[in-house]
Amino acid sequence: MAAERIRRAQCLRAVQESEYPDNFEVNEGPAAELADPTHVLARPYIATICLTDIKIATGHFERAELPRVLGHEGGVDIVVVGEKANELRAEHGLAPLEEGQRAAMDPNVVCLRPECPYCRRGHTNFCPTMYGIGVSSDGLFQEQLSIPALQLDILPNGVAHLAPFQELLACVLHGYKKISVRPGDKVIILGSGMSALCQLMLVRRHRPSMIVVTDLVQERLARAAALGATHAVLFDVEQSKEAQFDALWQTAEGADVVIEATGAKQSIELALMGRERDGEWRMLIRRGGQILLFGIEGSELEGLNQEIWYLHGAAPQASFIYNRDDFFEAQRLLVDLADELPPFLSPPHPLTTEGVREAFRTAKAGTFVGRTAIAPQQAD
Repeated sequence: MAAERIRRAQCLRAVQESEYPDNFEVNEGPAAELADPTHVLARPYIATICLTDIKIATGHFERAELPRVLGHEGGVDIVVVGEKANELRAEHGLAPLEEGQRAAMDPNVVCLRPECPYCRRGHTNFCPTMYGIGVSSDGLFQEQLSIPALQLDILPNGVAHLAPFQELLACVLHGYKKISVRPGDKVIILGSGMSALCQLMLVRRHRPSMIVVTDLVQERLARAAALGATHAVLFDVEQSKEAQFDALWQTAEGADVVIEATGAKQSIELALMGRERDGEWRMLIRRGGQILLFGIEGSELEGLNQEIWYLHGAAPQASFIYNRDDFFEAQRLLVDLADELPPFLSPPHPLTTEGVREAFRTAKAGTFVGRTAIAPQQAD
């Protein structure tokens, strides 16, 4: 039976940098009950902080209404299965849920109705009714919640501790499907954060001749090299994108694939820009090459010459979250990468006010390459 009260970490309001992360507070609220017969009652055992959570807390994500319990990457213990939950899962080809199982949560809830043109075609990331658990409804930074049964993917033995990475890998996989890396290709990955490193782990499977990564921090580049990057280019924070272009051109002239994985305005412009060299306009990408914009944040871009894209036959591909199929497919990646992902998961912080604030402080500082974890069942 559910407890009468549960602990939850609420983001009370969006704040300026000077007040962050004092806008988080762990308090008690009513214990969750099954919101619907097709739901399950679950107890999160691990959840991680991503850039979206930080944007919400600092007022850079308008779709979130505060106060809110954040947390959309993580794993749960199933406590109660709604009476119609497994019937609905069977209709969608999913295995039945049982009490005591552990599952990864897909936070993006969509309608899946046959009359929805997006869900019908498998483009669930564009479903007009989509809402995000941990963004539009309370998420995983609490002791207990009700979750639609269709959002859960049962975890196999040995990877339950890595559950938060399944959502990230789904995002990466969705973008990666838009490009094609072949043996012998030259690949540039702009950035060496967690998303970029996951892209790297997919790229290396296709045996490219060169994988070039960039970053502003040498330690991040060292991590990338350990995962298979063949070349590292260290940028200076004061460096112009023209100087960055020249440095990359000297390393990987005429790359076959460029993946932008930071979302930073200058980095996106670098991926797309043209520059005169040897009397001709050049891009980082060769003619007919491929560009993936994985980290777009909605910045207004400058200095881009669309004629260059046309002449190069290299119009960029953009990636917007992922489809439901990507989420379930990502579990295979989770299993394949189970030996390499643990160093990118921090020791969990307890679900206390100071524990949660410290976790968000660490995540925003960027000193840890990976995901900063919170253990919702841990009180000290």
